[in-house]
Amino acid sequence: KNEANKLNRKNKSVYKSKGIGEETGNLLKGFKSGKAYKFNGAWSARAFNSSPHAHLLDKGFIWKPHKGQKGQEKFIPGFNFMEDARKAFEGQYHNDVEDFIDDVLEKGL
Repeated sequence: KNEANKLNRKNKSVYKSKGIGEETGNLLKGFKSGKAYKFNGAWSARAFNSSPHAHLLDKGFIWKPHKGQKGQEKFIPGFNFMEDARKAFEGQYHNDVEDFIDDVLEKGL
């Protein structure tokens, strides 16, 4: 869970660095980390955004004109801030895991 919180801090910093905060409202409040759970025998925790429009800004969406509007369907590309944060966090995560393993071996648990 601690690592998921660290990843969320990285998510927020990448989101802010891309300059998409002004037009999206309260998206920063939606960054959350899930409960720790076991997946295939290993402990895991998710880092996600609970805002209903976060996935649209992250991955992109197809804009369709409403009834009476002019224009054609077009794809609006996303900013990929979650993927960029994940890539930037990988090195720190591996270092944290190695430090944890070293601590466990030193204490003899």
